[in-house]
Amino acid sequence: MIGLLAGRLPNVPLALRTVAYNRLRLLVAIGGISFAIVFMFLQLTFLNGLDNTAVGIIRQFDADLILTSPRFLHLGSPGSIERTRLSQVKASPFVRSSAPLALRLAEWQAVNTARKGRVFVIGLNVTAGENPLLIEGLEGQLGEVNNADVALVDLVRQPKLGDVSVGAKPRLGGTRITIGGNYRMGVGFFASGSVIVSTETFAKVFKGAQTQLGLVKLVAGADREAAAADLRRLLPADTKVITRQELLDRQRRFWVQDTALGNVFMVGTLLGFSVGLVVLYQVLSTDITNQLPQYATLKAMGYRERSIYAIVLRQAAIIAVLAYLPALFFTYGVCEVMRGVTLIPVFMTFERASGVFLLSLSMCTVSAVVAARRITLADPAELF
Repeated sequence: MIGLLAGRLPNVPLALRTVAYNRLRLLVAIGGISFAIVFMFLQLTFLNGLDNTAVGIIRQFDADLILTSPRFLHLGSPGSIERTRLSQVKASPFVRSSAPLALRLAEWQAVNTARKGRVFVIGLNVTAGENPLLIEGLEGQLGEVNNADVALVDLVRQPKLGDVSVGAKPRLGGTRITIGGNYRMGVGFFASGSVIVSTETFAKVFKGAQTQLGLVKLVAGADREAAAADLRRLLPADTKVITRQELLDRQRRFWVQDTALGNVFMVGTLLGFSVGLVVLYQVLSTDITNQLPQYATLKAMGYRERSIYAIVLRQAAIIAVLAYLPALFFTYGVCEVMRGVTLIPVFMTFERASGVFLLSLSMCTVSAVVAARRITLADPAELF
Protein backbone atom coordinates (compact mmCIF):
# COMPACT_ATOMS: atom_id res chain seq x y z
CA MET A 1 0.00 0.00 0.00
CA ILE A 2 2.87 2.36 0.79
CA GLY A 3 4.31 1.74 -2.63
CA LEU A 4 1.01 2.63 -4.24
CA LEU A 5 0.68 5.80 -2.20
CA ALA A 6 4.26 6.85 -2.98
CA GLY A 7 4.34 5.68 -6.61
CA ARG A 8 5.93 7.84 -9.26
CA LEU A 9 6.21 11.54 -8.54
CA PRO A 10 4.70 12.63 -11.89
CA ASN A 11 1.34 11.18 -10.79
CA VAL A 12 1.09 13.32 -7.66
CA PRO A 13 0.13 16.59 -9.43
CA LEU A 14 -2.53 14.68 -11.36
CA ALA A 15 -4.09 13.45 -8.10
CA LEU A 16 -3.99 17.01 -6.72
CA ARG A 17 -5.63 18.42 -9.83
CA THR A 18 -8.30 15.71 -9.71
CA VAL A 19 -9.05 16.49 -6.07
CA ALA A 20 -9.23 20.26 -6.66
CA TYR A 21 -11.19 20.03 -9.93
CA ASN A 22 -14.59 20.26 -8.25
CA ARG A 23 -14.09 22.50 -5.22
CA LEU A 24 -17.63 22.15 -3.94
CA ARG A 25 -17.35 18.37 -3.92
CA LEU A 26 -13.95 18.69 -2.23
CA LEU A 27 -15.41 20.86 0.55
CA VAL A 28 -18.26 18.39 1.03
CA ALA A 29 -15.77 15.53 1.27
CA ILE A 30 -13.54 17.40 3.73
CA GLY A 31 -16.55 18.36 5.84
CA GLY A 32 -17.92 14.82 5.96
CA ILE A 33 -14.56 13.20 6.69
CA SER A 34 -13.70 15.87 9.30
CA PHE A 35 -16.98 15.14 11.07
CA ALA A 36 -16.16 11.43 11.14
CA ILE A 37 -12.62 12.12 12.41
CA VAL A 38 -13.88 14.47 15.13
CA PHE A 39 -16.39 11.84 16.16
CA MET A 40 -13.63 9.23 16.44
CA PHE A 41 -11.42 11.68 18.30
CA LEU A 42 -14.14 12.47 20.84
CA GLN A 43 -15.06 8.85 21.45
CA LEU A 44 -11.43 7.89 22.05
CA THR A 45 -10.95 11.01 24.18
CA PHE A 46 -13.94 10.12 26.37
CA LEU A 47 -12.65 6.56 26.59
CA ASN A 48 -9.29 7.89 27.73
CA GLY A 49 -11.04 10.16 30.25
CA LEU A 50 -12.84 7.10 31.58
CA ASP A 51 -9.52 5.26 31.81
CA ASN A 52 -7.93 8.21 33.66
CA THR A 53 -10.90 8.24 36.02
CA ALA A 54 -10.50 4.53 36.70
CA VAL A 55 -6.84 4.69 37.65
CA GLY A 56 -6.38 8.31 38.74
CA ILE A 57 -6.88 7.74 42.46
CA ILE A 58 -4.92 4.47 42.51
CA ARG A 59 -1.93 6.25 41.00
CA GLN A 60 -1.84 8.34 44.16
CA PHE A 61 -1.42 5.27 46.40
CA ASP A 62 2.05 5.10 47.94
CA ALA A 63 2.09 1.31 48.19
CA ASP A 64 3.67 -1.80 46.69
CA LEU A 65 0.93 -4.27 47.67
CA ILE A 66 -2.76 -3.79 48.35
CA LEU A 67 -4.97 -5.73 50.78
CA THR A 68 -8.53 -6.04 49.49
CA SER A 69 -11.74 -7.87 50.24
CA PRO A 70 -12.56 -10.93 48.09
CA ARG A 71 -15.71 -8.99 47.16
CA PHE A 72 -13.75 -6.07 45.69
CA LEU A 73 -15.23 -4.92 42.38
CA HIS A 74 -13.92 -1.39 42.02
CA LEU A 75 -13.13 1.59 44.25
CA GLY A 76 -16.80 2.51 44.42
CA SER A 77 -17.66 -0.98 45.71
CA PRO A 78 -14.53 -2.24 47.48
CA GLY A 79 -15.99 -4.35 50.28
CA SER A 80 -14.07 -4.22 53.57
CA ILE A 81 -11.25 -5.96 55.43
CA GLU A 82 -10.51 -6.51 59.09
CA ARG A 83 -8.30 -3.77 60.55
CA THR A 84 -6.23 -6.42 62.35
CA ARG A 85 -4.92 -7.69 58.99
CA LEU A 86 -2.75 -4.58 58.79
CA SER A 87 -0.98 -5.63 61.98
CA GLN A 88 -0.63 -9.22 60.84
CA VAL A 89 1.26 -8.32 57.68
CA LYS A 90 4.00 -6.68 59.76
CA ALA A 91 5.10 -10.17 60.79
CA SER A 92 6.50 -10.59 57.29
CA PRO A 93 10.19 -9.66 56.85
CA PHE A 94 9.27 -8.08 53.49
CA VAL A 95 6.95 -5.44 55.00
CA ARG A 96 8.15 -1.99 56.03
CA SER A 97 4.78 -0.41 56.88
CA SER A 98 1.04 -0.75 56.36
CA ALA A 99 -1.76 1.78 56.44
CA PRO A 100 -5.56 1.51 56.36
CA LEU A 101 -7.59 3.32 53.76
CA ALA A 102 -11.33 3.95 54.05
CA LEU A 103 -13.25 4.73 50.85
CA ARG A 104 -16.92 5.62 50.37
CA LEU A 105 -19.16 7.86 48.30
CA ALA A 106 -21.17 10.41 50.26
CA GLU A 107 -23.63 13.22 49.64
CA TRP A 108 -22.27 16.74 49.88
CA GLN A 109 -24.41 19.81 50.56
CA ALA A 110 -22.82 23.12 49.65
CA VAL A 111 -22.50 25.99 52.12
CA ASN A 112 -25.63 28.15 52.47
CA THR A 113 -27.37 26.54 49.47
CA ALA A 114 -29.54 23.54 48.71
CA ARG A 115 -27.15 22.34 45.99
CA LYS A 116 -25.92 18.79 46.47
CA GLY A 117 -23.36 16.55 44.88
CA ARG A 118 -21.65 13.23 45.35
CA VAL A 119 -18.09 13.19 46.64
CA PHE A 120 -15.52 10.45 47.06
CA VAL A 121 -14.46 10.34 50.72
CA ILE A 122 -11.02 9.05 51.71
CA GLY A 123 -10.38 8.21 55.36
CA LEU A 124 -6.76 8.20 56.62
CA ASN A 125 -5.29 7.16 59.96
CA VAL A 126 -3.61 10.50 60.50
CA THR A 127 -3.07 9.93 64.25
CA ALA A 128 -0.37 7.40 63.36
CA GLY A 129 1.38 9.97 61.21
CA GLU A 130 0.80 7.87 58.10
CA ASN A 131 0.39 9.37 54.66
CA PRO A 132 -0.20 6.59 52.12
CA LEU A 133 -1.05 9.08 49.35
CA LEU A 134 1.28 10.77 46.90
CA ILE A 135 -0.80 13.92 46.45
CA GLU A 136 1.44 16.97 46.14
CA GLY A 137 1.12 19.40 49.06
CA LEU A 138 -0.89 16.99 51.20
CA GLU A 139 1.86 16.19 53.71
CA GLY A 140 1.88 19.62 55.34
CA GLN A 141 -1.91 19.69 55.79
CA LEU A 142 -2.67 16.27 57.22
CA GLY A 143 -2.34 17.57 60.76
CA GLU A 144 -5.51 19.61 60.19
CA VAL A 145 -7.71 16.52 59.92
CA ASN A 146 -6.60 15.35 63.36
CA ASN A 147 -9.26 17.76 64.59
CA ALA A 148 -12.78 16.39 64.78
CA ASP A 149 -15.03 17.03 61.75
CA VAL A 150 -12.29 18.70 59.74
CA ALA A 151 -11.67 17.78 56.10
CA LEU A 152 -9.34 18.57 53.23
CA VAL A 153 -11.21 19.19 49.98
CA ASP A 154 -10.11 18.75 46.39
CA LEU A 155 -9.95 21.99 44.42
CA VAL A 156 -10.51 20.02 41.18
CA ARG A 157 -14.23 19.67 41.73
CA GLN A 158 -17.52 20.59 40.05
CA PRO A 159 -18.98 24.03 40.82
CA LYS A 160 -22.10 22.57 42.46
CA LEU A 161 -19.99 21.72 45.51
CA GLY A 162 -19.95 25.45 46.22
CA ASP A 163 -17.43 27.19 48.47
CA VAL A 164 -14.53 24.91 49.43
CA SER A 165 -12.25 27.56 50.86
CA VAL A 166 -10.58 27.04 54.24
CA GLY A 167 -13.05 27.68 57.06
CA ALA A 168 -16.21 26.93 55.06
CA LYS A 169 -18.69 24.57 56.75
CA PRO A 170 -20.58 22.35 54.27
CA ARG A 171 -22.36 19.11 55.14
CA LEU A 172 -20.83 15.74 54.37
CA GLY A 173 -23.31 12.87 54.58
CA GLY A 174 -25.41 14.84 57.05
CA THR A 175 -22.45 15.83 59.26
CA ARG A 176 -21.36 19.46 59.42
CA ILE A 177 -17.65 19.62 58.67
CA THR A 178 -15.07 22.39 58.55
CA ILE A 179 -12.72 22.67 55.59
CA GLY A 180 -9.17 22.77 56.94
CA GLY A 181 -7.22 22.79 53.69
CA ASN A 182 -7.18 22.02 49.98
CA TYR A 183 -5.32 19.83 47.53
CA ARG A 184 -5.52 19.04 43.81
CA MET A 185 -6.30 15.54 42.48
CA GLY A 186 -9.57 15.20 40.54
CA VAL A 187 -11.78 12.11 40.24
CA GLY A 188 -13.26 12.53 36.75
CA PHE A 189 -16.46 10.57 36.08
CA PHE A 190 -16.30 9.02 39.54
CA ALA A 191 -17.89 11.86 41.53
CA SER A 192 -18.20 15.64 41.75
CA GLY A 193 -15.04 15.88 43.87
CA SER A 194 -13.10 14.24 46.67
CA VAL A 195 -12.59 14.79 50.40
CA ILE A 196 -9.93 13.55 52.83
CA VAL A 197 -10.82 13.05 56.50
CA SER A 198 -9.47 11.14 59.48
CA THR A 199 -10.73 7.61 60.11
CA GLU A 200 -12.56 8.97 63.18
CA THR A 201 -14.46 11.55 61.12
CA PHE A 202 -15.06 8.92 58.46
CA ALA A 203 -16.66 6.64 61.07
CA LYS A 204 -18.88 9.48 62.24
CA VAL A 205 -20.05 10.37 58.73
CA PHE A 206 -20.80 6.76 57.78
CA LYS A 207 -22.02 5.59 61.20
CA GLY A 208 -19.26 3.08 61.75
CA ALA A 209 -15.57 2.48 61.13
CA GLN A 210 -14.54 0.32 58.21
CA THR A 211 -11.32 -0.31 56.31
CA GLN A 212 -11.75 -0.93 52.61
CA LEU A 213 -8.12 -1.27 51.58
CA GLY A 214 -4.75 -1.83 53.21
CA LEU A 215 -1.73 -0.15 51.62
CA VAL A 216 1.49 -2.06 52.23
CA LYS A 217 4.98 -0.74 51.58
CA LEU A 218 7.87 -3.17 51.30
CA VAL A 219 11.45 -2.88 52.48
CA ALA A 220 13.93 -1.59 49.91
CA GLY A 221 14.85 -4.19 47.33
CA ALA A 222 12.09 -6.64 48.26
CA ASP A 223 10.63 -8.78 45.50
CA ARG A 224 6.92 -7.96 45.16
CA GLU A 225 5.83 -11.38 44.02
CA ALA A 226 7.73 -13.11 46.82
CA ALA A 227 6.33 -10.63 49.34
CA ALA A 228 2.78 -11.13 48.02
CA ALA A 229 3.16 -14.91 48.32
CA ASP A 230 4.40 -14.56 51.91
CA LEU A 231 1.47 -12.32 52.87
CA ARG A 232 -1.02 -14.72 51.31
CA ARG A 233 0.45 -17.43 53.53
CA LEU A 234 0.07 -15.24 56.62
CA LEU A 235 -3.45 -13.95 55.98
CA PRO A 236 -6.78 -15.84 56.03
CA ALA A 237 -9.04 -16.19 53.00
CA ASP A 238 -11.07 -13.08 53.94
CA THR A 239 -8.22 -10.87 52.67
CA LYS A 240 -6.68 -10.83 49.21
CA VAL A 241 -3.18 -9.58 48.43
CA ILE A 242 -2.60 -7.97 45.05
CA THR A 243 0.03 -5.70 43.56
CA ARG A 244 -0.61 -2.06 42.78
CA GLN A 245 -0.54 -2.89 39.06
CA GLU A 246 -3.14 -5.63 39.52
CA LEU A 247 -5.41 -3.13 41.25
CA LEU A 248 -4.93 -0.71 38.35
CA ASP A 249 -5.79 -3.46 35.87
CA ARG A 250 -8.94 -4.49 37.78
CA GLN A 251 -10.17 -0.94 38.07
CA ARG A 252 -9.46 -0.22 34.40
CA ARG A 253 -11.13 -3.45 33.26
CA PHE A 254 -14.29 -2.67 35.25
CA TRP A 255 -14.70 0.91 34.03
CA VAL A 256 -13.46 0.57 30.46
CA GLN A 257 -14.52 -2.97 29.50
CA ASP A 258 -17.28 -4.09 31.87
CA THR A 259 -19.40 -0.93 32.04
CA ALA A 260 -21.80 0.15 29.31
CA LEU A 261 -20.08 3.55 29.19
CA GLY A 262 -16.78 2.11 28.01
CA ASN A 263 -18.48 -0.06 25.40
CA VAL A 264 -20.50 2.91 24.12
CA PHE A 265 -17.31 4.89 23.45
CA MET A 266 -15.68 1.97 21.63
CA VAL A 267 -18.79 1.40 19.49
CA GLY A 268 -18.90 5.14 18.82
CA THR A 269 -15.36 5.01 17.43
CA LEU A 270 -16.36 2.24 15.03
CA LEU A 271 -19.45 4.24 14.03
CA GLY A 272 -17.32 7.28 13.20
CA PHE A 273 -15.01 5.10 11.13
CA SER A 274 -18.00 3.68 9.24
CA VAL A 275 -19.45 7.15 8.56
CA GLY A 276 -16.14 8.29 7.10
CA LEU A 277 -15.98 5.19 4.90
CA VAL A 278 -19.42 5.82 3.45
CA VAL A 279 -18.92 9.56 2.89
CA LEU A 280 -15.60 9.22 1.10
CA TYR A 281 -16.78 6.23 -0.92
CA GLN A 282 -19.72 8.24 -2.22
CA VAL A 283 -17.49 11.19 -3.13
CA LEU A 284 -14.82 9.09 -4.86
CA SER A 285 -17.34 6.82 -6.55
CA THR A 286 -19.22 9.81 -8.01
CA ASP A 287 -15.95 11.42 -9.09
CA ILE A 288 -14.76 8.25 -10.83
CA THR A 289 -18.09 7.78 -12.57
CA ASN A 290 -18.02 11.37 -13.86
CA GLN A 291 -14.46 11.00 -15.10
CA LEU A 292 -14.61 7.54 -16.67
CA PRO A 293 -13.76 8.98 -20.13
CA GLN A 294 -10.59 10.54 -18.70
CA TYR A 295 -9.60 7.27 -17.03
CA ALA A 296 -10.32 5.45 -20.30
CA THR A 297 -7.98 7.92 -22.02
CA LEU A 298 -5.24 7.10 -19.53
CA LYS A 299 -5.72 3.41 -20.29
CA ALA A 300 -5.50 4.15 -24.01
CA MET A 301 -2.23 6.03 -23.37
CA GLY A 302 -0.77 2.88 -21.80
CA TYR A 303 -1.45 3.42 -18.09
CA ARG A 304 -2.05 0.22 -16.20
CA GLU A 305 -5.08 -0.08 -13.96
CA ARG A 306 -2.72 -0.34 -11.00
CA SER A 307 -1.26 3.08 -11.81
CA ILE A 308 -4.74 4.57 -12.09
CA TYR A 309 -5.69 2.96 -8.78
CA ALA A 310 -2.65 4.69 -7.30
CA ILE A 311 -4.05 8.07 -8.42
CA VAL A 312 -7.33 7.35 -6.62
CA LEU A 313 -5.45 6.25 -3.49
CA ARG A 314 -3.49 9.50 -3.55
CA GLN A 315 -6.72 11.43 -3.88
CA ALA A 316 -8.04 9.66 -0.78
CA ALA A 317 -4.80 10.36 1.12
CA ILE A 318 -4.92 14.06 0.22
CA ILE A 319 -8.54 14.34 1.36
CA ALA A 320 -7.67 12.46 4.58
CA VAL A 321 -4.89 14.94 5.41
CA LEU A 322 -7.01 17.98 4.52
CA ALA A 323 -9.85 16.69 6.70
CA TYR A 324 -7.62 15.56 9.58
CA LEU A 325 -5.96 18.90 10.31
CA PRO A 326 -9.12 20.94 11.12
CA ALA A 327 -10.52 17.94 13.01
CA LEU A 328 -7.37 17.77 15.14
CA PHE A 329 -7.42 21.45 16.08
CA PHE A 330 -11.17 21.43 16.73
CA THR A 331 -10.91 18.40 19.01
CA TYR A 332 -7.96 19.92 20.87
CA GLY A 333 -10.08 22.98 21.61
CA VAL A 334 -13.01 20.80 22.73
CA CYS A 335 -10.73 18.91 25.13
CA GLU A 336 -9.44 22.14 26.67
CA VAL A 337 -12.95 23.53 27.14
CA MET A 338 -14.37 20.25 28.43
CA ARG A 339 -11.58 19.76 30.95
CA GLY A 340 -12.09 23.27 32.27
CA VAL A 341 -15.88 23.02 32.50
CA THR A 342 -16.53 19.39 33.49
CA LEU A 343 -13.14 18.53 35.10
CA ILE A 344 -13.14 15.22 33.23
CA PRO A 345 -9.47 14.28 32.67
CA VAL A 346 -9.45 14.40 28.86
CA PHE A 347 -6.25 15.31 27.03
CA MET A 348 -5.00 15.38 23.47
CA THR A 349 -1.94 13.16 23.41
CA PHE A 350 0.56 12.50 20.64
CA GLU A 351 -0.32 8.79 20.74
CA ARG A 352 -4.03 9.49 20.22
CA ALA A 353 -3.40 12.07 17.51
CA SER A 354 -1.14 9.61 15.69
CA GLY A 355 -3.59 6.75 16.16
CA VAL A 356 -6.54 8.70 14.77
CA PHE A 357 -4.40 9.88 11.84
CA LEU A 358 -3.63 6.27 10.97
CA LEU A 359 -7.31 5.39 11.37
CA SER A 360 -8.18 8.25 9.03
CA LEU A 361 -5.70 7.09 6.40
CA SER A 362 -6.98 3.52 6.73
CA MET A 363 -10.57 4.68 6.43
CA CYS A 364 -9.83 6.68 3.30
CA THR A 365 -7.69 3.91 1.79
CA VAL A 366 -10.45 1.33 2.21
CA SER A 367 -12.97 3.71 0.62
CA ALA A 368 -10.60 4.39 -2.28
CA VAL A 369 -9.92 0.70 -2.91
CA VAL A 370 -13.64 -0.07 -3.06
CA ALA A 371 -14.48 2.97 -5.18
CA ALA A 372 -11.57 2.37 -7.57
CA ARG A 373 -13.16 -0.88 -8.72
CA ARG A 374 -15.31 1.29 -10.99
CA ILE A 375 -12.20 2.07 -13.03
CA THR A 376 -12.57 -1.37 -14.64
CA LEU A 377 -15.65 0.10 -16.36
CA ALA A 378 -13.46 2.60 -18.21
CA ASP A 379 -13.13 1.09 -21.71
CA PRO A 380 -10.72 2.80 -24.15
CA ALA A 381 -12.70 1.33 -27.06
CA GLU A 382 -15.63 3.60 -26.18
CA LEU A 383 -13.50 6.63 -27.05
CA PHE A 384 -13.66 5.79 -30.74
